[in-house]
Amino acid sequence: MAAPRANVDAALALIGRSDFPAAVELLEPLCREAPHDPRPWFLLGASHHALGRLHAALKAFDAALALAPGHLEAGQASVAVLCQLGHPRAALERCEQLLALAPNDPGIHFNTALAHAAAGELDAALVRYDATLALDERMRDARLNRGTVLLRLGRYATALENNRALVAAFPGDAEARFNLAEACLAQSLYDEALAQCDHGLTLAPQAPDIHFDRGLALAALGAIDEAEAAFAAARRLDPPRFAARERSVQRGQPEPIDARAIYLARGFEALDSCDWTDRERYLRRFAVWMGEDGGRPLDASAFVWRGAASGMTPGLQRTLAVQASTSIARAATPFPPVDPARSGGRIRIGYVSADFRAHAVGWLTEDLYARHDRSRFAAYAYALTAGDGSRVRDRIAAAVDVFRDVSGDSPGAIAAQIRADAVDVLVDLTGYTLDARPQVFAMRPAPINVAYLGYPGTSGAPFIDYAIVDRVAAPPPAERHFTEHLVYLPDTLWCYGRPTLHPGERPSRGSLGLPRSGFVFAALHNGYKIRPEIFACWMALLTRVEDSVLWVLARREEVRGNLRREATRCGVDPERLVFAPPAPREVHLARQSAADLFLDTPDYSGGATCLDALWTGLPVLACPSGSYAGRQSASALAALGLEDLIATGRDDYLERATRLATDPGALADARTRLGLARDAAPLFDMAARARELEAAFGAMAERWRAGLPPAPMAIRRAGAGARILDRGAGPDDRRGEFVK
Repeated sequence: MAAPRANVDAALALIGRSDFPAAVELLEPLCREAPHDPRPWFLLGASHHALGRLHAALKAFDAALALAPGHLEAGQASVAVLCQLGHPRAALERCEQLLALAPNDPGIHFNTALAHAAAGELDAALVRYDATLALDERMRDARLNRGTVLLRLGRYATALENNRALVAAFPGDAEARFNLAEACLAQSLYDEALAQCDHGLTLAPQAPDIHFDRGLALAALGAIDEAEAAFAAARRLDPPRFAARERSVQRGQPEPIDARAIYLARGFEALDSCDWTDRERYLRRFAVWMGEDGGRPLDASAFVWRGAASGMTPGLQRTLAVQASTSIARAATPFPPVDPARSGGRIRIGYVSADFRAHAVGWLTEDLYARHDRSRFAAYAYALTAGDGSRVRDRIAAAVDVFRDVSGDSPGAIAAQIRADAVDVLVDLTGYTLDARPQVFAMRPAPINVAYLGYPGTSGAPFIDYAIVDRVAAPPPAERHFTEHLVYLPDTLWCYGRPTLHPGERPSRGSLGLPRSGFVFAALHNGYKIRPEIFACWMALLTRVEDSVLWVLARREEVRGNLRREATRCGVDPERLVFAPPAPREVHLARQSAADLFLDTPDYSGGATCLDALWTGLPVLACPSGSYAGRQSASALAALGLEDLIATGRDDYLERATRLATDPGALADARTRLGLARDAAPLFDMAARARELEAAFGAMAERWRAGLPPAPMAIRRAGAGARILDRGAGPDDRRGEFVK
């Protein structure tokens, strides 16, 4: 028996007025009286759904579908409910059934996209949104959701295009304006993002998400007070939603959102894109805000590495590191001190790193671990990041005595494991770089903590005892910029993985976009290392050397446009800049042969970058600054006996580069000497480096066992011994105690 038409119409009227409780009260007896009519079951499901009663809604929709399997509205409504209940696979099964019934129904394609998105299948969701719009290009929700999916997939340029089209089609839609603002923020188009937020707020002044995005845009533009006001408005309008978005921006960290921190983070992104329009204000604010006492201190640990990478003075770098480490130490609960009587047998070295993977630190150290003398040392590795399936990860794991993936563990759990492993010397290979866990070292699970290689500067930490350096990267006057006791290796601090080269696989210049003739200056650096001053020097070099080009790495697309613009400002044809895309390491090593001379940067010099060039036989010209970060390549060149490739200043750098580019004999001589030094000089002698590090670790352990405090020391070549130095004495100072 069919339900009376009047009753069905009355239920529809109640639903139309959003009086869902009254509709349920009317429809439930109607379904009992006419159990074989799908119409009241569907309306009952819709009413329960509107009231958030998902299980009751699904039961009613299922009843309607049992009576009328072709009821498309009930089928699509049940898909939505299943997604909300967290059952996307079941929803997708229903979608396939519905598509078989109505393959050209845009609503079914839309709901299928929703189900794929709920299942985390974003690529499949995008295909269905595209199918929806092919059938109905005006479907607003399909284009809206398509933009969201594109952002989640990281396809920012396409998302921007989509969301601009959405706003063009629906200019009075506040949600469309918000989505466009999101895409603009992802593309660092902060002025456009702000304009979209302002327009959106005229349409929906109480929308908390738009206020929040407005705060992000204002903060990125440096309007700190206005940004804080926008965040306050978002918090006031919807505290739970604000808290969720704050956690997202802060990546789960407990610190409250701070417009200054956003500005500094976005400012560094600009530097990494070689956008120098706001550089002076950024550097000035960085120095002022990070140097503030009291008030609202920023989380310094997030900015220590950026300070070094931005070219801050060594003094400010130390200040930042001390601020960060003091906060970390204050929050840590150290383990009880280790009794030296525990020690005996082999010294256990624990290497802690986020970069046991396809990363510079992994490539630099991969040849070290297997070289340890297993009669005296045991090597443990603690990986702070999950495996990436790389060859270098596998090589390191096979080379150590114990390899532990602790990427999913808390700092406390990692420290407890290290204590249980009875590690004697704990080596930090990450410092303040990405995915670091300095809290582990602050808990003191091992008696000796050492900083090495991963971060080019001081930890500033009272819980780091030693820093391993060399006399070129950290000459004696630099000691005041370190809080650690310095341990000087005899020739260089560098390790290197000594990758196998395949000369037969060298690409041609033409395949790399380089001219077949003429001089190629390589500057394959991350964008943040390039400063306006050194770029101007490079442009002067191109002016001096006819038919030369500058070969630059472009990890970000914006680098191309920004440096081409700067070249034009310097009076140089931007076509003389050739941009290299990021490449797998084997490809990157092979393409070095296309260059004639590698130009290093002064304030944050190349580490692995320059070692790779030197290993492949490409001469490197260094221009070291006064900071540890700025003297890394100089250390490598000195260890090769190529001091003539270390300039004494920018003018000298320009003159030496000009001579090498215009005097074929001078360049050929540099290449010949590099080729001979590669095998004969100390830089790439990893057997010696392993012995030198072992001598350092052994001397540290002996002092601890004897109840003596940490002390600076100089290591003899090939690990023949260690000399304990007076504080302030350099590695060549003859004072101090010699320890075999």
